[in-house]
Amino acid sequence: TGISTPYGGMLVHGRGFPAGIIREAEEIIPDELPDYANREGPVMPGEKAVPEFFVEYAGKRIYLCCKPCLRIAGENPGKWNEKV
Repeated sequence: TGISTPYGGMLVHGRGFPAGIIREAEEIIPDELPDYANREGPVMPGEKAVPEFFVEYAGKRIYLCCKPCLRIAGENPGKWNEKV
């Protein structure tokens, strides 16, 4: 399972996130995306979004495909929220 943690005013999540950012587990992440979730990553269109990687923005989760996309979306989640 992965863990979620607040980071820079937003919630970031991902397995293997740097130890300095991860503070404590807030929730257990399911193995499947919820029904309302985006099905492909906005950073790399066509790539399948997975429940392990997401950022929260304006009360909405933006699911991503991989750790590099998590880092990119985490820098400016508003940009990617518009593409979901």
